[in-house]
Amino acid sequence: SAEDNSNIQQLISSFSCAICGLRFSLSSQSKCRYFRHVQRHGLQMDSTFVARSETSEPQQPDIRSSKQRFHCTHCDQSFTNKHLLYTHSFTHSEVRLFKCDHCRADFKVLSALCRHRKIHSADKPFQCGYCNKRFHRRDHYRLHEMVHTRTRPFGCQLCEHRFKSRADQRRHQLKAHA
Repeated sequence: SAEDNSNIQQLISSFSCAICGLRFSLSSQSKCRYFRHVQRHGLQMDSTFVARSETSEPQQPDIRSSKQRFHCTHCDQSFTNKHLLYTHSFTHSEVRLFKCDHCRADFKVLSALCRHRKIHSADKPFQCGYCNKRFHRRDHYRLHEMVHTRTRPFGCQLCEHRFKSRADQRRHQLKAHA
């Protein structure tokens, strides 16, 4: 709806303190002010978080393309621009800026909130062709459909077991082969 789009646009252009609600813009100067503000509330943040999120390792060429890459210092992911790296860095922080206005859920990144908000909607555009069950999200629909087709595209490299999702495969490998 128009109201939902307005709320999302407001979240995209600014964010607020999870403790007191004080709003900050998304400029890099405001991000630094926000982190100092949160620390005044007595919340401890990883002392390297700001440095790691605001700056990255020197640009390294991507072997697969001519684009420069920005590398996360917390994990092995890399990104084509600094903003994507900055957004990703919140996944390594305990700061949860984005709160659902329908339930108590909160999220580290806006995209997760937007994905979550679909569960509060009556709109379920993805329908199973086998049993007519409906889903909010395409990925949930595709996983469900594998129940009917018995498709298991992810195989364990150490045994013969096969799985519907990469997450199930990883979980198996950690439990069975660790």
